[in-house]
Amino acid sequence: MKWMLIFVGTLVIVGAALSGAFAYDAYFMSPESDAATVSFVVEKGEGVSTIGAHLREKGVVNNLLFFKIFVRLSSVESSFLPGTFKLSPGMNFASIVREMSMVVVFDTPKVAVPS
Repeated sequence: MKWMLIFVGTLVIVGAALSGAFAYDAYFMSPESDAATVSFVVEKGEGVSTIGAHLREKGVVNNLLFFKIFVRLSSVESSFLPGTFKLSPGMNFASIVREMSMVVVFDTPKVAVPS
């Protein structure tokens, strides 16, 4: 019985530590003020695993597993757009996903001048 309590207690402590680390990476981490931006390219048809691996190679994401879990829990697997993005090492997952799934449209207003 005593071993069971120790085992369950250890699981709770490890679970809490992992949950805290995940929450920090997902929402609270922020880049240093003097962090240089990294140009990151997403090709059409790339999946979460490929994108995450490239983000890790560029130093933008530290924990690939946490990144993949965040993307799946957020239901944004198909939201990544192809293109080139400016990201900073140390960005939290929410900021990375928001940056890489935004559609920015610059519409030039047309003005008609009556003659």
